Amino acid sequence: MVDELARIQSVIEKFVLFVQPKWKIANDIPGSGNTRNIGGVSNIQQLINGQGPFADLGEDVFDDYWQGYFNKVDARTAGIGTPRYNNLKSYKEYLKSQAQKLTKL
Repeated sequence: MVDELARIQSVIEKFVLFVQPKWKIANDIPGSGNTRNIGGVSNIQQLINGQGPFADLGEDVFDDYWQGYFNKVDARTAGIGTPRYNNLKSYKEYLKSQAQKLTKL
């Protein structure tokens, strides 16, 4: 059987392998609507080149974003009511509001 491998036609070919740190290819929305699973970009060139929305922001922003991310159910369970943010735009607004609180101290 092993000696016949060269004659067996593959059902797939032309693999493209790439390696990128998770934070460079992560998206700012979950992989599915009802979980906190970190979603990834779906454009193959962005995946290969590590050009997700956090790529220019850095791993520390990625970590802070996803460690503080809550979906609706998790936010209620945690006692915070509604999620603080749900994308990078609303995350930025959330951080601004937190910075304003700090200036009052």
